[in-house]
Amino acid sequence: MSYNQGNVPGHPYQGAPPGQQGYAAPPGQPSYPEQQQYGQPPQPGYGYQPPPGTQPGYAAPGQPPVAYGQPYAGPTSSASPYTSPDRAGSQHSLYSREESLIHLPLQGPPPTSPYGNAPHGHAGAIPYAGPYLKLGLCTDTAWNASVLVVSQSATPPSIILEAHAGPATLESRLIDTFMSHHFYRVDLSLQMLPGQEQKFKYHVSYNPSIQFTFHVPAADNPSWKWAFYSCNGFSLNVPDERRKEMGGVTPLWRDMMYQHTAVSPFHAMVGGGDQVYADGVFRVLPSILEWMEVKGKEERKVHPWTARMEEETCRFYCELYLQCFGEEVIRDALASIPYVFAIDDHDLFDGVGSYPEYLQQSQVFINVTRIGYRFYLLFQHHTTPELAQADGYFSSTGRGYNFYRKFGYQNLVLGVDSRAERNVHQINTPQTWEMMFQGAEQFLRANPGQIKNICFIAAVPIAYPRMGFADDALKKLGSVKLAANKS
Repeated sequence: MSYNQGNVPGHPYQGAPPGQQGYAAPPGQPSYPEQQQYGQPPQPGYGYQPPPGTQPGYAAPGQPPVAYGQPYAGPTSSASPYTSPDRAGSQHSLYSREESLIHLPLQGPPPTSPYGNAPHGHAGAIPYAGPYLKLGLCTDTAWNASVLVVSQSATPPSIILEAHAGPATLESRLIDTFMSHHFYRVDLSLQMLPGQEQKFKYHVSYNPSIQFTFHVPAADNPSWKWAFYSCNGFSLNVPDERRKEMGGVTPLWRDMMYQHTAVSPFHAMVGGGDQVYADGVFRVLPSILEWMEVKGKEERKVHPWTARMEEETCRFYCELYLQCFGEEVIRDALASIPYVFAIDDHDLFDGVGSYPEYLQQSQVFINVTRIGYRFYLLFQHHTTPELAQADGYFSSTGRGYNFYRKFGYQNLVLGVDSRAERNVHQINTPQTWEMMFQGAEQFLRANPGQIKNICFIAAVPIAYPRMGFADDALKKLGSVKLAANKS
């Protein structure tokens, strides 16, 4: 695929052909994401427009709830989170109604590499997914991050960082495995310099021919440049044909990478939830579909969780992330713009936490949620439930994963987990809310006079006006006008 760069004054790659998979950048030349020719920002008015008589959101008007009590019901469909037309290297995907990873052999590697859509180089390179660059909690002078690499190789990769003093080799550690997939994490800690933004190139040792770039802001930069997005997918009621017409989810990503490579680089990228759409977990897995045929609330609640359910569900979430995060353009952004992601329901499944008690406490819901969190933590936070507390994630119950980040010395960011402790009565426990605000207060006390803004990354409003009085007033005003018109 080629991208029309457009007329960008001074852009070094204006009119150059798009970077090819496996292109080895010569010394001093741009890294892989910089080779891509990202198009001009999209014109106003593009995007999905709901058909007449329908409304955007979770469900089409009048759609009855599905059998398992989903509160935000959409049409019964195994539609994919998004469809990427004509992408080579992904012949087996849960994004297709006809094909699914769960149909592949359970032993050994699949017929095609699950990492086949990544920009690998020479024939001898070890296939891998990633690198995924996540921002950690930075201090006034230390820039902290981590890199995740997923591979079927038992040989741990390293990250080779082109530093000012020469190349530095950073070793990885294995944090989890699933079937033949190995999840390797590399921790980065770099010194931020006063008055000087730094640009670093790096590559994964599996393939030195593919380089990536990220930018570290100056230590005295009070406010970083960062991008925000949420809902990186489509609701199930959007037909596949319409998704193809729109080019999948990539147009906005292409625009962001255009801004990052041709205008000025982003220091961070914030995802406000729904980085993936995992709603299909209740639509395509045979063992889960069998459970949905069970009649009776108590029968559904006590229905046992089986080894088959465990395997199919793990394969679903793992493949979902490999596909979503390997999508063209998205993979470039995740490797070159440090990300900070908070959770919302579609990262697990639609409406999680808001179902009746008999469903929330059923073995199926408990275990699907557990597995969804496992892969959410791996891909989006480079951690595991066992490592999360040591990595700075917290909640009063031990179930949630709230966190803090700093974007320059003036901005404190709080990522809220609005799903782990959620039920029909609460979003989080009062104790967890208290922990969040006490933690923010500690940052303020430790940085007197510096922090000017506290940004909550939350899928629900932290504070909002009660509109009942205004609604009543407007209704009364409407009644007065109606009476006046009749008189």
